[in-house]
Amino acid sequence: MDTPRVAASLAKGAARQNERGNGDAWTWGSGPVVAAWPTERTLQRCVPMAIDQTLIVLDWNSRPPFEGWAAATGAYNAATDKSTPLLDRALHDEFVGMLEWDRELVGSARTGRDRGLPQAHLRALRAAGLDEDFVVTYAIALGYTGDLKRLREHYRAASP
Repeated sequence: MDTPRVAASLAKGAARQNERGNGDAWTWGSGPVVAAWPTERTLQRCVPMAIDQTLIVLDWNSRPPFEGWAAATGAYNAATDKSTPLLDRALHDEFVGMLEWDRELVGSARTGRDRGLPQAHLRALRAAGLDEDFVVTYAIALGYTGDLKRLREHYRAASP
């Protein structure tokens, strides 16, 4: 399946609901949540919708790639017919530690008074070789609802 047109034909006649909750599928527990070629923001909105449900992300050469989200969730990869390997516990804990400073992530990455608190975790993630897109999409999978642009700024400012 390599085009949105193909995805649309597969979904023909299915109940639909968009990320704002509008549509004819009026109950959240009525089936899987499908995000076809989502933007980061759309995926960020879909994650809380999929509580106790399956979230299917159709990712075909997406920009940015959703490799971080896949690693955080152990997502099934149809191309390899395997689950995406999870990060080791120490790196996962760095993400959790970073997200505990969500209020500090709202502040400026260059001049925010407490910018060093989340950036210490981001430095460790960068040192482990995790790129900006991976970090942002992993944070989305963990439920980060903050400003993605600001998170990217903090990542860039957290030089190892």
